[in-house]
This record gives sequence, C-alpha cells and structure tokens, in this order.
Amino acid sequence: TILLRQQLKRFDMLIDFKNGYFHEVLRPLNDRPKILWLHGSIEFARKNLNCDLTIYDRIVCLTDAMTTEMKDWQPHVAAKLVRIYNPIDPHSVLDMANRAQFTAHERELLTGDYFLSVSRLDEDKDIDTIIMAFDVLRKQTPKYKLKLIIIGDGSQRLRLEKFVAK
Repeated sequence: TILLRQQLKRFDMLIDFKNGYFHEVLRPLNDRPKILWLHGSIEFARKNLNCDLTIYDRIVCLTDAMTTEMKDWQPHVAAKLVRIYNPIDPHSVLDMANRAQFTAHERELLTGDYFLSVSRLDEDKDIDTIIMAFDVLRKQTPKYKLKLIIIGDGSQRLRLEKFVAK
C-alpha cells in the first residue's frame, strides 16, 4: 500500500475505477482530486461499496437513473454526483458488426424482434435483472415473439446460462 501511494504521487488526479476498491489507498492523499467511477448497478454498490464516499471529490454514475438511485441511497453526497455515459465509438461498433462472421444459427437468432445486451458477464453488471425484466415483458406481451440476446463472457456466464435454463 505504501509503495502504491508513492507511485500515485506523480498523478494530478486519482480515479477509482474499481467501485471504491482503492478507497483505503486513496484516503490519505488529500492534495489532489479523487474521483469514484461507479460501473455497476446501485444494487451491486449497496452490497459491495463499503467505504467513506466523502473522500471523493466527484462520484461518476453511468446513467440518470443510477444518479437518482445514488442520491436516494446516499443523499449526503448528492452534490458530488455527476452522470457520464459510457464512452462508445458507434463507428467502431458498426465496423466490427459489418466484419462479423455469423453461423447460420446466429443469423437466425438475429432475425425478427429482439433485445440485445452486450456486456461483461460479471456480478457487478447485474445481468440477472435484465433477464428477469425481459421475462416479465415477454409474459406481458405474448403476441410478440421477442428474444433476448446476451453477448459477452465473464465469471458469471455458466451461472447465468443455468439461470436462463430454469
């Protein structure tokens, strides 16, 4: 920890991209701005964010809804909250999509109406909520033949596949 703090002294701003993971390392560094970047859902933060949020000068949320949830949950840091959407280069995404090689099964899946989620399949991404919400939507709109397509990989992939199979 001491070595890491010494290394951090060469930076003029510190951003904790790991949902508060570096809180204890950053706490004593009071001579420069500290930013907390929340990547996962607020539900994930409630379970895993065990730190003093007041040490951060700004707290970045990825959506307006996330910002509102954070204000409701931690009103004492409301003035520090800022929403910054995840940076996505749509031209790059379109270029990759145009170069993609699909199997016959994948081409079949991509016909008709579908919802698409592209994400790392880790706990903090809360893919369970997407699956459960889609299930509710599908049951409420049976006349539509909707599909949910999830693209990604990560530590939760096998568990999510089993969850969907149920």
